[in-house]
Amino acid sequence: MHRRLRKVEVKLLGVRHITDAKAILMKAHNLSETEAYELIRERAMSTRSTSEEVAKAIVEAHELLSIGGQR
Repeated sequence: MHRRLRKVEVKLLGVRHITDAKAILMKAHNLSETEAYELIRERAMSTRSTSEEVAKAIVEAHELLSIGGQR
């Protein structure tokens, strides 16, 4: 049961990262939600990683580069 709960928590965190990354890309590059998601998917496929991993990297980079932690 605990393993299943952890798996669901990890999946939800991945969905959160994708949502946040889409918002960052939409704002920074004036993209639609669909275009932002496609960009994440394309990068994931080209780097042989998951969309969640790419999204997490986008969110982390944005946080590091944001002045004063502003979004």
